[in-house]
Amino acid sequence: MPNITEKKGVDFFYYPKFLYTWPLIVAGYLCYAVSQSAGPNADVFLGWVYTITVVAVVTTLGIDLRLRVAGVVVLAIALGVVTAVAFGIKGYAVASRSLEFLHACTPRFDRGGTLLISITLSVVYILMYIWVHLFQRVHIGAGGAVIVKVFGESATKYLADNRCFSVDWPDTLEWLLGFGAGQITIRDRASNSEIVLPNVPLLAGLEQTIEEQGLLEVEIEENPK
Repeated sequence: MPNITEKKGVDFFYYPKFLYTWPLIVAGYLCYAVSQSAGPNADVFLGWVYTITVVAVVTTLGIDLRLRVAGVVVLAIALGVVTAVAFGIKGYAVASRSLEFLHACTPRFDRGGTLLISITLSVVYILMYIWVHLFQRVHIGAGGAVIVKVFGESATKYLADNRCFSVDWPDTLEWLLGFGAGQITIRDRASNSEIVLPNVPLLAGLEQTIEEQGLLEVEIEENPK
């Protein structure tokens, strides 16, 4: 007998960008625990770890970097660092000053401040999680409507015969820090209206479930970028 996938419908959630701050929270707690046992000798190393984490999170929140662009940026930074080190070894004044500047910017780990930041962000993160699960649920029914909740109300409905969807991963860092998070767009052909749901974690698995159950038709772009 053929393997027929039963249509059961699917529920998922879309999040604000605060979703991507969890590495900063975890880094704060871990660095604090390490500093308690390692003492002042680890302050520089932990300072760099926490600073790099801050830069990664802030970049994720503020800049959308697709895979190719992210690769170019990483390559440019790596070339800059290698060039500065090489010129410094050769004794060039500009490179030496750059290295001196970087040395002057060496971060020191602040245990109390970091712990306070992590505790504060943890509280906000928990509140965000509760808010999302109460008010930002999306239900795609087995044979009926797509229902999107906004502030606890059913805000959008699409008829099954007229709906299609597409997925996108607009930011490499969001994909990395958001557990495969991306953006799903649901469009109603009849009214040509659409709703864009950003920051949906585990989007590849969700896309596969929707396709397997035949809940929505996949929309293929004619001129994909």
